[in-house]
Amino acid sequence: MSNGAAVAVLGPIVLKLAVAANESPIVIGFITAISSAVAYLTVVGTPACTIVYASGYLKTTDFLTVGWKMALMSTIIMLLAAAMYWPLLGI
Repeated sequence: MSNGAAVAVLGPIVLKLAVAANESPIVIGFITAISSAVAYLTVVGTPACTIVYASGYLKTTDFLTVGWKMALMSTIIMLLAAAMYWPLLGI
């Protein structure tokens, strides 16, 4: 399942759970959307990864070898953005 499909399936579920838990649906929605952004860790995460993998030049482990670094950088950037930008939105 690609990252877009995962968000399409999980989005309504987590938003209802946020309301039931008296949490902000906006924050939970952001977290769900951001977490789908690290889909490049797997072969089936995005259609582009699947196309590249189908060429036969890469192994499954190649995605993890490079992907963990990208995931770490993405997490740091998103945490900084959340700390600086979300307060401006009132979140």
